[in-house]
Amino acid sequence: MDKIILGVQVVGMGMFVVMLALTLLALITSGMSAFMKKREATDLANIANKESAAAREKMSATDNTIIPEILAVITAAVASCMGRSTYRITTIKRLENKFSLDWNTVGRQEQVQSYSR
Repeated sequence: MDKIILGVQVVGMGMFVVMLALTLLALITSGMSAFMKKREATDLANIANKESAAAREKMSATDNTIIPEILAVITAAVASCMGRSTYRITTIKRLENKFSLDWNTVGRQEQVQSYSR
């Protein structure tokens, strides 16, 4: 009878140790995942800031002329919103006001949030 009780105790202790180790591994894994998501979000925000700064510099360097990449993006956005596949952009006027920066910021925040889901 003592051997049966000892066997049950050893099995119980073994199961406890295994469950404890698995719980610790799950916690460590979820912690690393959360850390990497935060790091990726900050990296994406930094990249977006650098790219937008480079685009602003490139655009200001050309004195109100729009580079072909920006024109292509604007045309694609208009085509996507309007539901047609082809559009001809004849004129584009750049707005120099506070609101253009706000739209940039909101767009970047939406992109970062979409990657963190």
